[in-house]
Amino acid sequence: MTNFGPVSISIGEITVRLGLGIGITQPGGGGTPAPTATTWNPADKHASIALSNADKTMTGNGTGGNYNVRSTTSKSAGDLYFEIVYTTAGTSNLGLANATASLTAYLGNDANAAAFWPSEPAFSYNGGFGGYGPGIVPTGGVVGVHVRLTGSRQVWFSINGVLIAGDPSAGTGGKGITLLGAVFIAAGHQSSTAALTIRTAAADFTYTPDTGFVAWDDG
Repeated sequence: MTNFGPVSISIGEITVRLGLGIGITQPGGGGTPAPTATTWNPADKHASIALSNADKTMTGNGTGGNYNVRSTTSKSAGDLYFEIVYTTAGTSNLGLANATASLTAYLGNDANAAAFWPSEPAFSYNGGFGGYGPGIVPTGGVVGVHVRLTGSRQVWFSINGVLIAGDPSAGTGGKGITLLGAVFIAAGHQSSTAALTIRTAAADFTYTPDTGFVAWDDG
């Protein structure tokens, strides 16, 4: 009599082994899942802001006032980097905010948000507002943001790959911030039709983060 050994039958990604019991295997080993992609949050924005480009671009509708949007993800620790493209010029700001920051006041009007204004240029935080940067960011310019959330929180801004001030890797010369709790990427417009596009994945960056900093989505 012929003795047949175990037989394996593969159907799609499922392998059934007959003769020595039944086992199920899935090729690929179930590796580390891809990080969650960050976009602007359609459920956490003012009605005067429209989202497009798979929710990666926010555009103001020109309504008078200050109106903001937060990102879909937040971070509480780490050395992180993201980029914002100044897609369409107009009075606007971009930076960081916690969940308490208002959607109807300029970012940086209190200690719950800090922002760079590419149209001025200026920096606002905790009610302060002052000139910051070498000049107005050109349309299509890329604002890089390095943020340190572990220990003494700081943020650094760059324009087209050139830091405005300080050295993120050394932890010096950044803007000190004391935003409490988890921090979101945030942006807003001031009575304008400015458009800002968020980039949080390393594959989408125009510039390389400083040593020790990782893409927002990887942090």
